[in-house]
Amino acid sequence: MDRRVGPIITAIPRLCGLRLRCLAMPAWLDGVIPIVLAILLLLINAAAVALVLLQLQGTWLILLATTALAWWRWEDQTISAWTLGWLLALAVLGELIELLSASVGSARVGGSRRGALLALVGGVAGAILGSFVMPVVGTVAGACVGAGMGSYGGDRWAGRSTDQAAHAGREAAKGRFVGTIAKVAVAVVMWVVVALALVI
Repeated sequence: MDRRVGPIITAIPRLCGLRLRCLAMPAWLDGVIPIVLAILLLLINAAAVALVLLQLQGTWLILLATTALAWWRWEDQTISAWTLGWLLALAVLGELIELLSASVGSARVGGSRRGALLALVGGVAGAILGSFVMPVVGTVAGACVGAGMGSYGGDRWAGRSTDQAAHAGREAAKGRFVGTIAKVAVAVVMWVVVALALVI
């Protein structure tokens, strides 16, 4: 071996070891990092609850963020698989409540299938348009008005009278509003579940 190269090769392991020691995490950070991550997760999940009011997929954001932390700190069992399972079930429940609430409201008073279907479509379209007018308030109002108009149009298309279609439309709008509030409640429950999992 070349005498000029030999000392360099010999010094490489020592330099790597020194660099790793410099990059090693201070002992006090071991207790701080989990607390910081828990607070950050709760803040993200709180923002996700607010997103539900905007008719966005806040419940799925809660599930995604919590799963990411659980995977990263899996050896610590910060978040268990049972907790993730409950969050998934709640997220699915929230989606079903929101999507079907307007249709159920319309169908409950004798609305047609077309009315129920268009109430679903109208609710989504109304939420999108309302968000451009005024976020949160406009989003919720747009979803309710859109569901009512969709139900009314569908029932008129199906041959219902004006009074029947209007009645079903009002119930669809009410159902959409109740569905939105119920989904927000589901998101809050998900937040609480994560908070309890982090504390207990």
